[in-house]
Amino acid sequence: MGFNFYSLRQRLTVFTVFIFLQFFALPLLIPVFLLFGLYRFFVQILAVLFRRDLVSYVRGPGIPMALEHLTVKNSKFNVIVVAIFEGNLTLEQVLGIVEKRAADMVKPNGEKLYPELHQYWVNFMGYLFWKWDENFSFKNHIRNYEPDNLRESRPLREKDMEQILSELMPMKWTAGQSPWEAIRISNYIPTGKSEPHLAMLIRFHHTIGDGFSVKELFENFGGVQFKTPQMEAVKYKWWKRILRFIYLAIKMPLDMARQITNSVDGSSSLHVLDQKLSREYYTCVMQEEIPTKMIKEIAGRTHAKYTSVLYTAMIGGMRKVLEQANMKVPKSMACLVPLPLPARPEGLINHMWVFALKLPIGVDSQKERLRIIDAQFQGVRSNGTIVVYLMAYKLMFLIPTPLLSFAFNRIQATMGSSVFPGPEIGVEDYLGSKLVDVFFHLGNPSGKMGIVGCTMSAMGRQHFMYMVDKTISPPEHIFNSIGTHTAQELDSLYNTFEGQDNPGFIV
Repeated sequence: MGFNFYSLRQRLTVFTVFIFLQFFALPLLIPVFLLFGLYRFFVQILAVLFRRDLVSYVRGPGIPMALEHLTVKNSKFNVIVVAIFEGNLTLEQVLGIVEKRAADMVKPNGEKLYPELHQYWVNFMGYLFWKWDENFSFKNHIRNYEPDNLRESRPLREKDMEQILSELMPMKWTAGQSPWEAIRISNYIPTGKSEPHLAMLIRFHHTIGDGFSVKELFENFGGVQFKTPQMEAVKYKWWKRILRFIYLAIKMPLDMARQITNSVDGSSSLHVLDQKLSREYYTCVMQEEIPTKMIKEIAGRTHAKYTSVLYTAMIGGMRKVLEQANMKVPKSMACLVPLPLPARPEGLINHMWVFALKLPIGVDSQKERLRIIDAQFQGVRSNGTIVVYLMAYKLMFLIPTPLLSFAFNRIQATMGSSVFPGPEIGVEDYLGSKLVDVFFHLGNPSGKMGIVGCTMSAMGRQHFMYMVDKTISPPEHIFNSIGTHTAQELDSLYNTFEGQDNPGFIV
């Protein structure tokens, strides 16, 4: 990239944050956590004596996400999974299937396999606890979509689905019930199809679990095993695991300093205060069909990671939308990407760490954007920040939830994103129906993040989904072209490196 003032300033910032973490922040945390531990012990005693209705603590990264569910007007941490089936099922048939399968999903000791689906959380003296819904009924969680008269008179297509996702994503949950629901749409016609399909929209609050938890739930519920792309597991001998942990711990403060600086954006038209975001969205589900084989070929020709190709296409699409709307393109954009942690436990849980990716949206050259993004992803597995998250999840439950939420709501990134591997092939028999497609979307999280971009591989195709807060969005008709621009970026990458086994710029 060469020497320039911007890179020098960034390195000085990283060094300053590193010194602060190493010599000031980390030493101060020890007495602070001791005080929190004493307070939590006091709360635990009171809960045992006076609140026998509380089941257990909410743990891990679900804690700060859960508090906003109790305090805000529009929910920020919702997830919607859209599953498309051939044929149709009535609401009564869906309810019957769910109730029968739920009765079978128990542990050997008779306890529910996924108790969180029957629970909600409450705040007791600054800590969040799970509590049983004493009036639980699947009828409270499974319903038909109730469209307006215009939609009811005709089949629904992808543009209608985008409006539905925009409506459902920020909806607040019913108090006293577990925050999840399954919504049935019987007359959905996907792009390229002529017959109505059954669309099931599974909407849930992120505190219930992350993507891999929900994948496990779907597999156990349907009695199937999805064939999904697997991350290549690196196995170390016991002594190498110890050395690797020591190595990561040593470089942890420096990596953490880099991650903190990467997660902060300067002022731009896309980066505004949380209070100024409307939490009302435009949604775009890309209609162009992009074969995963094409992306694999681009990654192979450039020796870049598959994920790097995806983000290069995404920011290329965003850049073109901003230019089309005559909006200033920022030099870079901080994007937070959840990644799975090792040694994943079973059940519904958020077992992930968040990688701060600096997207070079202001760089003119598409090749250079790919190079910069891929250089960041190449070092993910050896990033010492993973150690920070592993330790933080052990200590996070000591901190009163309002303090966690205060920090969480001051996230300085502009964009949130998620990349997830879906089924490589359709499922012929999922509870009696053929699963032909699936994709998902996330709501805009806390802080200044007004943009969310998600992508998922499923049935040999790569889906791209975008959601932007109306406060910072280009005009809707221009924003809706982001899917087309993303597809064009992938075509350009494919054609640029066609016939090349190694272009020579990816290290």
